[in-house]
Amino acid sequence: MSALALIFFIVYATVRALQNQPSEVPGTHYISPLYSPYLPHLFHTFGISLPGLEKVLPNGSLGWALSPALFIMWVPAGFRATCYFYRRVYYRAFFTAPVACAVDAKPKSPLIALLGEGQKYWGEKVFPMVLMNLHRYFFYMAALFIFLHVIDLLTCFFLPDYSGLRIGVGSFVILADVVLLSLYAFSCHSWRHLLGGQVDCFSSCPLNEARGHAWERQSLLNTKHGLFGWISLFWVIIADIYMTLASQGVIKDFVFYSNTWKGIFG
Repeated sequence: MSALALIFFIVYATVRALQNQPSEVPGTHYISPLYSPYLPHLFHTFGISLPGLEKVLPNGSLGWALSPALFIMWVPAGFRATCYFYRRVYYRAFFTAPVACAVDAKPKSPLIALLGEGQKYWGEKVFPMVLMNLHRYFFYMAALFIFLHVIDLLTCFFLPDYSGLRIGVGSFVILADVVLLSLYAFSCHSWRHLLGGQVDCFSSCPLNEARGHAWERQSLLNTKHGLFGWISLFWVIIADIYMTLASQGVIKDFVFYSNTWKGIFG
């Protein structure tokens, strides 16, 4: 089941990225999480022009000739692929290695066979498994992406011209996406290590004491890291489907509240 779930997500995300359809919902700031942060808007905000790459999409919005999702998906893909939880899942699901703690010296799977005939499995100390140690750096980039997702989330609660508030179902779909992605990212082992993994004594000074409290609380999240990983993975798909259907007019985004600043404070 784990292998099928991962294959489904990889195929789905790849197809959606190649479509170059960010699923922007008219009259809102909604955009598919697979395209967030939306680089054409981000570059335009900072006055960065890319002649030859920019184009107007069929819905009239700014886009690129190449799907901008292709330029950002390597970050979440790399973060999940090098994640301790997902490594365990696909090592066992795809390579049957290591199937448990005990590992035979003889290669019995494509993964171990990559090391060479007759070589022992030495964990992730040799190529290509040594690349898994990039996980901490993917975490730094994922944390930056979470920050950009939060900015996208905040804009979802405003009217298109920022003249007031607009709160719809899509606002909460994106809110759930950001919360789940944040829980997954910040329940990560790399974040836990940064908080307190290098501290020998938490009571040695006030700063270490604060780090100790943060480390203990993050450790509670860390026990649910795998659960957050699966839920956040499938919520991305749910959010993308919602934004796609809403952008095409198949479904209508129900609005709970909409008013201008004048109407709110007048």
